[in-house]
Amino acid sequence: MDGENQRVEEVRAWAAAHGLAFTVDDEAEQLLTLPLPFLHSSILEVPWNVVCGDWQGTAVMGFDLHLGNGFRSSCAVAAISADCPMITISHLSHRHWLAEHVGHHVIETEYGSFNREWQILCEDERFASDLVSEPMIEWIVKTEPPDRMRSFQVAGSWAMCFTALLPASQIPIVLGGLVRFVGHFPEVVYELYPPSR
Repeated sequence: MDGENQRVEEVRAWAAAHGLAFTVDDEAEQLLTLPLPFLHSSILEVPWNVVCGDWQGTAVMGFDLHLGNGFRSSCAVAAISADCPMITISHLSHRHWLAEHVGHHVIETEYGSFNREWQILCEDERFASDLVSEPMIEWIVKTEPPDRMRSFQVAGSWAMCFTALLPASQIPIVLGGLVRFVGHFPEVVYELYPPSR
């Protein structure tokens, strides 16, 4: 069995064991309609190995993504009850390939430990300040590897978590990371950026 087919079978088995639906690429078209810039960043192939279902009380979709620069990523997306400006919270290990397709203003926080390892890319400084609150920063900074090497993106009514391609057994790193990321959204985000009607 070649590497790609082995990957398909490993993700399929993991999804079945955790009560999630699996498809190789049937959901790819839906994913490519989302407003998240990372999904439109010179991808070499459509998203594949898609898992869908409830994870820790949140409807999520996890998938593999192969970028044109050779980077392979494990990703997860979920809908949120807000309509947000685009923001990326990038781990330093991802900056070299994120810079190719996320050309937004860099915003620093007052926390040196956060600024040394993560970068906030957003044109809307007020939104960045509203979203990346002190509890959010504390949660991100306190995570341990390999969970620590995650990046996040929000745009419109969608949130995303991504990192380098993970073994199937570690898919919870992006699924759980996304759920906890959204769980740290301050209430002010939902108040000031309500969903479009």
